Amino acid sequence: QSATEQYSAQCCYTPPIKSCNLCQSGERFFSIKDQRVTFNGAETNCYGIHNYLYTRVEADDNMCIGTQIDLFDICCYDRCRLCHDYQLDMEAVVVHHGTSMGCSEIENSVFALNQTAQGSKECLETHKEHFDECCYDIPCSLCTVGDKRHELLVSDPVTFQGRTRTCGEVSVLMEAEMSQS
Repeated sequence: QSATEQYSAQCCYTPPIKSCNLCQSGERFFSIKDQRVTFNGAETNCYGIHNYLYTRVEADDNMCIGTQIDLFDICCYDRCRLCHDYQLDMEAVVVHHGTSMGCSEIENSVFALNQTAQGSKECLETHKEHFDECCYDIPCSLCTVGDKRHELLVSDPVTFQGRTRTCGEVSVLMEAEMSQS
């Protein structure tokens, strides 16, 4: 009997087909708090629970559903989004609390590290202070088909006119072409 045959059942697991996400509610995904909790009788943190569930448990498993019910309010939060439904200007730089930083750094580092929640005082103040410099809207006729409007996947790559571009670039180019006609 080979080592694989002898030990694979004890030493290996089959990853889930549709992973359990601790901080998913319906179709919405939330951010994970850096919070200590007790899970299955052991002291751990929300990141550890999320990783365990995501790599080992199916989304429709009772363990997933029960853990989401028990720990969602403790482990999950709606992280502040500087631009809400608008696009974040990844290149823009602003002065935030006396420090020069990119708008994307505010959103992805400052809000994440401080666990800044949507609607919080810090979120609202930062939004008010930097929205005009950090956020923009892309008119997207590219994403309008008949009377249906879809959201633009700004940074997804596509081949357009023989070059790899982002969907955002294609949308801007198409708007420019249409406005010149």
